[in-house]
Amino acid sequence: MDPTHYTLEIDSILLDFGRRRLLSDIYIKCGQGQITTLIGRNGSGKSCLMQIIMGELNPLSKSVRINHKSIQAAHPAINYLPQSHFVPGHLRVMDVFADHQISEADFEADFPDLTTIIQQRFNKLSGGLKRLVEVYALIKSAAAFSLLDEPFTQIMPVHMEKIKPLIKAQKHKGFLITDHLYRDVLEIADTSYLLQNGKTWPVKSLEDLQSRGYIPQL
Repeated sequence: MDPTHYTLEIDSILLDFGRRRLLSDIYIKCGQGQITTLIGRNGSGKSCLMQIIMGELNPLSKSVRINHKSIQAAHPAINYLPQSHFVPGHLRVMDVFADHQISEADFEADFPDLTTIIQQRFNKLSGGLKRLVEVYALIKSAAAFSLLDEPFTQIMPVHMEKIKPLIKAQKHKGFLITDHLYRDVLEIADTSYLLQNGKTWPVKSLEDLQSRGYIPQL
């Protein structure tokens, strides 16, 4: 295997909350150059799974591997977009991009209607623009993998439609994306899983989601 090419695998997860087993039969595989999506209802454990990968949540057991080598904590090849904002409020947008080695000119070309926010401090932005800046910084970063937890939340539909091709254009990296907007993530996914009743199920289409009872029959 080319040492510069990474494969991320997650399995053998056991996570309990009280007497409830939240995660029990998980297998996810994500390679560089691929978009992998994880679909599931609120409370199904999607965010917990992301936190387990990052070493922020300790389950009863887990196996998280990069190129077949076990990792126990945050790995330099992986960055992570949590549901809460991670950028300090006092930073300017230009500082955020500089920290992630992102070109301001690229952002201005991709979002010409937002050029004025480059000079603004993060805490002065709306919730949707904060999310957009964070998502953009991570998808454009040099990390081998970006884990994006609900990246489209609060983002205007017109901006979301620009983000999807930007994600698909990052052929050097892999993405693991969760979002309740299942049509949007299926649209860009190379591989998709449904997280349901603590288990992951491969899905390829809306019909697969219907057969699992996740969405009603059309």
